[in-house]
Amino acid sequence: MVNSNAQQKPKKQRNERILIKVLVPGNVAGSIIGKGGEAIKQIKKTTNSVIRVSSRDEIFPFTDERIVLIISPAEKIMESISFVHSKIRNAKSEQIDRPVNQYARCAQCKREI
Repeated sequence: MVNSNAQQKPKKQRNERILIKVLVPGNVAGSIIGKGGEAIKQIKKTTNSVIRVSSRDEIFPFTDERIVLIISPAEKIMESISFVHSKIRNAKSEQIDRPVNQYARCAQCKREI
């Protein structure tokens, strides 16, 4: 006789949470946090996630990258990751699209570049 419990698929754990650490460029970490912390509060509330951004003096060794810790329910992990990714992508595109001042002066040598 075969045990009927052995044939059943295991139930998905309700409180299964996934932990991910992501390195982000130090100059875009503020975009993830948002003005007054509003951006990060919004995604935390929406996804029931814990998202922490390391402080400016806590960078990954030998880089200028900060650590973003994401702890999220399994069913919301992709939404949390997408949020962080979109903030990085948008911040980077704003930096690239920013017009360059062709009459900028070299701060060290006080001459036009």
